[in-house]
Amino acid sequence: MLKEFAYDILKLIGELNYWHVAIFAALESTAFPVIIPVETLIIPLGYYAYLGTKSLPLLIIFTTAGIVVGCLINYYFAMFLGRGLIYKHSKLLHISTQKLEKLEKSFLKHGRLLMFVGRFVPVPAFKHLITIPAGMAKMPVRQFIFYNALGGAIFSTAMYLIGYFFGSNQHLIHKALKNFTIVCVALLISYIITRIIFAQLAKRRRAKKDMMK
Repeated sequence: MLKEFAYDILKLIGELNYWHVAIFAALESTAFPVIIPVETLIIPLGYYAYLGTKSLPLLIIFTTAGIVVGCLINYYFAMFLGRGLIYKHSKLLHISTQKLEKLEKSFLKHGRLLMFVGRFVPVPAFKHLITIPAGMAKMPVRQFIFYNALGGAIFSTAMYLIGYFFGSNQHLIHKALKNFTIVCVALLISYIITRIIFAQLAKRRRAKKDMMK
């Protein structure tokens, strides 16, 4: 059943056009990212590039453009609000003031490098929010665009080539879809257990607060 579901998802992704990819990449790059990481679209679309139904250069161009647009939304959002309001309303970004302070310090030390490598860091909060300190510090917008475009282009190219490689090795796709079933079940179980644990911890915290009152 899950294997058939995976095939349906793969078929649905194949029906997306370049503008859909750009919009999704832009949304995923903002401070308010969509739940599904953009890699889940890029890799399957690399497979369709191998089949010839999608242009690999156009996929890379539109994905990179979307990433840059999303990062610019963060940049101008932080620039116009200013440091004080960003810290005051950091909860809207789903990040604590302590973590935001660490991001800002990291940016002040390694600004250009972080703009470039930020896309490759497998930590969603870092990947999506490192552009906020750039806006707060009013980093020159041309530099900001250049480093984010360069990082986004390399990142998307690498991800698309993974899908392209799978396309040239069809047996790997069938094997991957078999493993997909196991992974989905494991993730579902892990998600349920995690939700239960966090619910219990929150319940205990509330109980302690009530006792202290």
